[in-house]
Amino acid sequence: MVVSFGLERLGLLSQKYPRSMLGAVLLACIFFLYGAAHLGIDSNIRDLFKSDNAAYGKFEEATKQYPSRENDILLLVEGDNLLDPDILHRLGELSLDVMLLDGVQKVISIFDAQHVPSQSNPSSGFIIPDAFDPTYDRNEVAAALKKHPFVAKTLLSDDDKATLFIINLDEGLTDLAQVRLLCDEIKQLAKTGTAGQSVRVSLTGIPVVRTLLLDVLNSDKLTFRLASYLLSILLAWLFFGQFRYMILAIAPPLVVTIWLLGGMGWTGRNINAITNVVPTLVMIITFSNAIHFLIALRRHQLAGLSRDDAIATTIRTVGPASVLTSITTAIALISLTLAGQPTITTFALTAAYGTALAFIAVLAIIPALATLLLKEGHVPSGGHRFAKLVAYLSEAASSLVMKWGRGIALSGALMVAAGGYLYSLNEPHFFYTDHLPRDSDAYHAIKTIDQKLSGTSNIQVFLQWQSARSEVSADMIDLIGEVHRILKAEQDIRQVWSLYSLYDWRRKAGKTDAEIRAFFHENVDSLGTFILLPQRSALVSGQLPEMDAQQLNPLLESLETKLSQLAMQYPDADITVTGIAAQTARSTRDIIGNLSASLAVAIVLIIVLIGCLLRSPITALYAILPNLLPLTSVGAFLYLSGHGLQFNSIIALTVGFGIAVDSTIHMLNYYHGTRAALPIWQERLNETIRHIGPALIVSTLALLTGGVTILSPMPTTQLYGILSVMVLVMALIGDLLVLPAIIRTWESTRPKAS
Repeated sequence: MVVSFGLERLGLLSQKYPRSMLGAVLLACIFFLYGAAHLGIDSNIRDLFKSDNAAYGKFEEATKQYPSRENDILLLVEGDNLLDPDILHRLGELSLDVMLLDGVQKVISIFDAQHVPSQSNPSSGFIIPDAFDPTYDRNEVAAALKKHPFVAKTLLSDDDKATLFIINLDEGLTDLAQVRLLCDEIKQLAKTGTAGQSVRVSLTGIPVVRTLLLDVLNSDKLTFRLASYLLSILLAWLFFGQFRYMILAIAPPLVVTIWLLGGMGWTGRNINAITNVVPTLVMIITFSNAIHFLIALRRHQLAGLSRDDAIATTIRTVGPASVLTSITTAIALISLTLAGQPTITTFALTAAYGTALAFIAVLAIIPALATLLLKEGHVPSGGHRFAKLVAYLSEAASSLVMKWGRGIALSGALMVAAGGYLYSLNEPHFFYTDHLPRDSDAYHAIKTIDQKLSGTSNIQVFLQWQSARSEVSADMIDLIGEVHRILKAEQDIRQVWSLYSLYDWRRKAGKTDAEIRAFFHENVDSLGTFILLPQRSALVSGQLPEMDAQQLNPLLESLETKLSQLAMQYPDADITVTGIAAQTARSTRDIIGNLSASLAVAIVLIIVLIGCLLRSPITALYAILPNLLPLTSVGAFLYLSGHGLQFNSIIALTVGFGIAVDSTIHMLNYYHGTRAALPIWQERLNETIRHIGPALIVSTLALLTGGVTILSPMPTTQLYGILSVMVLVMALIGDLLVLPAIIRTWESTRPKAS
């Protein structure tokens, strides 16, 4: 039998003092409901990459000094005739109207572009004149805009069919409710200002993405819990066919959800894009545990035991296995903390906390409710159609194993080997747009900007000088220029912005170095986008379309190699490659690598733990193949489908493994626990499949209700749901067919097998 540390005795206390236990549960619900009312939502994806390392520290420092990109709304306007006088006039008015909104600091657009002063034209003027000026020449204006270093490919596409307004928000505007109102105002102004014109207006940018994610998370949390709970009710009714049993099955998941959300609220752990699935996950784990308990309870009642004896026997037989399954699931979840990333650590600890709550709720609630609700002497019906179907599937599995055991075991081994090879070929992947609904304006705008303009992603080179600087010196311009040229030489970088852009533009207009430096000195306060003399820093930004981490890391390594060589020529300067794209690419590689390692650690620990707590080393060997099967199968799917290894996929695999191994434990616990009653292994194995098989099938169906995350409009959450379903289905095959086949193969080769 399982070493359970006596924790299952909670169920015996619940049976002995049912009203007191339910009263304690109710008081706990009241306490946790208050905490749940204070639960917040965090839509900042950047938190996923927070770290204590030096690279992230530089990223934070650069972002603090040059925050505009973090707080910009991008307004994209698309149309076939954007440079026509009437449309230009309307867009110019739109730019002014947006500028006047509360919360807007400034608007950067093609209407800000000016001619550089030259000897032939000493006074600079706007490139776009009054759109109704009779001298307006569309071709001349288009040519001038495309020569401008801050407009070409950044604010205006090469085909003149897309233009971008960069809306800088006030630094103090961080409340998402206010940002949402501002976005609505901008949309309304754009709609009114372009009415009657064949143009499309879309908003994107980090503030817009955060508000969109907030909406998705709010919608998902309601959809997931409601759909999962309704499916659980339906499944309980289909299998048990009795109202009392249905209440016993669905009460613990409801209570656990309240406890979990309340605990998160009390401890200040907000819902985010990663932890959004935790309540649903814990709910279905609780429901699965309840199903195992109730199937055993009904089996004991059908065997002729009284109500109280059936409850007590179920606690003593299923309880220890539930202890072990809770421990193994918690170990799998806690292993995620090895990734060393705060957001994933929060997910892991929250889910592990929920797993503990699931165990407590099942043993605290079901025995108490069963004592009060089930009538003494009432034998539950065992002939429901759904129950018969489940029993038939279990009988069929037993027949297959006894007839084709060796072939099934060999097939399982070959699948694990092939899947493991394909799994090893997976590379880390991450796209910000995978967190956006495909039909959203923000997603459309990002894809259009990536396709037609310089891109929504950027790599920043953060320059810091050790010595104080009172003016823009020649050596500063030289260094900025060198960095600028290195970035511009990279094929994937479409546009580079820096102080050197302005320097080169004015130099080509005939200005001398002395004149340009004098201009910088006179206008240094207006150059804060590129250089900050009090902070002794400068920023060079390279624009590029969104790239996968696998593609971006080689580019970063190339830049770092070239810039490290350049740094030797400028000992007074510190040169750092940073920015959201760079930080994301580095973190993706490191975190996913750590998550993969944590999954391997969890597998080893859990397999060893099974052997120790079941007091049988051979049992640990039994458990290896059936539990590797779902992992390698899903890994093969990730490779063949091109998804690769993502944060959500590794988390889904780890969580899925932690849950899937529970079924293995229930099978092995029953097989070893009936050794004395059924000494002949063939009879014992057949009995195990027939009795535990229905519980595995129904509990897997219960766990599959967690696949409602597929309903999310967020692709990463959809993928999590798909992978979870695949893991659970393959785990059922592994436990119902492969595990018994391995046992049969081993037992049949031992001396005196009968």
